[in-house]
Amino acid sequence: MNKTKFGSLLLLLQGILLILFVVFVDYGDDFKPNIKNENRKDFNQKLPAFQDLHIMVFLGFGLIMTFLKRYSRGMLVHAFLIGGLVIQWATLLQGFFSMRQSKVELTLDRMINADYAVLVVLVSLGALIGKVNSLQLLIIALIETIFFAINESLCKQLLQISDFGQSMTVHLFGAIFGIAISRMIFDKRVCTSQALSTSNKSEMYSMIGTLFLWIYFPSLNSAFVEEDSAHRRAIANTYYALAASCITSFSLTVLQSPDHRYNILHLQNATITGGIAIGSVAALMVRPWGAIILGVLASLISILTYKYILPKLRRRFNIHDVRGVYATHGMPGIVSGLAAVVCAFLANEEHYGTSLYQLYPARVPSSNTTKYQDLIKIHPEIPASQGRSAYIQGAYQFGGLLVTVILALIGGLISGASIRVKFFEPLTAHDAFDDHADFQESTCIDVYTDDDFEDDGERHHDSIRGNKRLYDLNHRHPSDDVISGDGIPQMTSYNSGRQTPSSVRHSYHSLSAKSSDGVIKGSRELPVDDNENVKGGKVNLGSNGDMRPAQNGGIEMTPLIVVADNSDVDDDGTAATS
Repeated sequence: MNKTKFGSLLLLLQGILLILFVVFVDYGDDFKPNIKNENRKDFNQKLPAFQDLHIMVFLGFGLIMTFLKRYSRGMLVHAFLIGGLVIQWATLLQGFFSMRQSKVELTLDRMINADYAVLVVLVSLGALIGKVNSLQLLIIALIETIFFAINESLCKQLLQISDFGQSMTVHLFGAIFGIAISRMIFDKRVCTSQALSTSNKSEMYSMIGTLFLWIYFPSLNSAFVEEDSAHRRAIANTYYALAASCITSFSLTVLQSPDHRYNILHLQNATITGGIAIGSVAALMVRPWGAIILGVLASLISILTYKYILPKLRRRFNIHDVRGVYATHGMPGIVSGLAAVVCAFLANEEHYGTSLYQLYPARVPSSNTTKYQDLIKIHPEIPASQGRSAYIQGAYQFGGLLVTVILALIGGLISGASIRVKFFEPLTAHDAFDDHADFQESTCIDVYTDDDFEDDGERHHDSIRGNKRLYDLNHRHPSDDVISGDGIPQMTSYNSGRQTPSSVRHSYHSLSAKSSDGVIKGSRELPVDDNENVKGGKVNLGSNGDMRPAQNGGIEMTPLIVVADNSDVDDDGTAATS
């Protein structure tokens, strides 16, 4: 991909966003001086939820998508990039759809909503990890944020549905949007790429992301619940739904495995499905046992979807879902949406009292009714509305579920078709699932010769810091002085009393000692990292300067050069010990 094109477009987008903010955005009551005490109190109550959501989005979802061994850096960094873009873009769009004056008023609620917009884009990208480049990611984020804002406006303002934890408008929408894009860019060669693999290290980081999500999910589901008792219910219901999905996931992944061992993919994803399944009804009186049932059901459906449905989607419909977002967010989102329909049918004043009208604003009686006059004596802040019945509200909830799925499909197909244009330089099968081309390699090989040593055997301080770069590991342009004929780096040491590092690291699979007659005397295999480079492998040198090969005993070496990495040097410029 042309990085100049990407960098220029990114800078152009930031310039456009800046101009739009100058013209349209100003502080709302939350940020103006001399705000009323009740506004300040409301801000302080919501601030912890905003902070939790921020951590959840950028750390939780960023890390959970680092499971591919050759694309860990790429997804984490791109999640950060997308977040910065979508926060600004979503603030504008959501403000435009709810603008009552000439300015978009900036409030804490709008900032929380912007984080939700980032979340929906990251959910979608889970289906596309490693299959789209940076330029395509920008286009997807811009288009999806538009459709998300439209869907949220339709569901919340027009249909007036209740979706307390955003399970329909965020999780379900993001999953459907993502798999729709995946269908449009499907390439069988990409799906069967050898680079589509994990490692213990990448899976561990992904599991850390899962833990962040699991811990902070109650804040996600309760952030927009205003009524006090409902807010507390949202936290408690989410808490127990998550616990149930955690236990169920551990149980089912062992039971369905042929060798009865954990499937880390299930544990990374199915364990959080309880929080998604309870989301749309988190603030309702579902009872603690009801929350547990939803958690168990969500985990069960998620793991069954991983095992049976996702393979069929790939074979029959050419939908390749890399992370399994349909199983993790899509199906639990549907469960949550259907639970919201049932709960809306059953909700009445007997269970909720007058707080029913805060949970379902469309059920507030119209202004010309006696019932409304009685209501405003208790809650004068509640505006009159349509006076819907429980059954009509349930029907609207189901309508919101359908609208979400349809808009996500349409938006995903449009986005998928857009990023296939040659201008965006779609990835080939060779480049998929590998972030190598996106990053400069920070590790270089340093070469030290006689000129780098003082008479007492100490190295010059400036030479330790890598002034003598031999070659960049990314580009593989080694010097003939260091690489032997078979492509294996030579390791030759000083045996004349000069000090040498006690450890040497290298990016190849082995280091070999080569004597003056050109014969390799010994070698040592080193562990490789996610990019098939050596990670933390060490070749020890003897006290007399020889390298210790895989076989027993030291070898007398010709004093030529030492190849070392910056990590072998302490801050004071002396060789590190190991």
